Amino acid sequence: AAAAAVQGRDAKHGHQIFLVGFGDSAVKFQVRVWCDPAIYWDVWDATIVAVKKALDANKVPIPFPQLDLHVKQVPERYGR
Repeated sequence: AAAAAVQGRDAKHGHQIFLVGFGDSAVKFQVRVWCDPAIYWDVWDATIVAVKKALDANKVPIPFPQLDLHVKQVPERYGR
């Protein structure tokens, strides 16, 4: 539904969504939207924004890698 609302897409050809793989804490999809080549990047950007807003509106979490660093000792020259 998010891709269908994008301005500038070719409604005749619609859009396609594919499951392309699984990653670390991820399910990877590819969204294809047809449009006039002259406005490709505008449509591409609008599609990304529309999908992100739809995920947020439906409370779909997006995991981001996290690294926890535990400092046991700080040399005196760096202060505290």
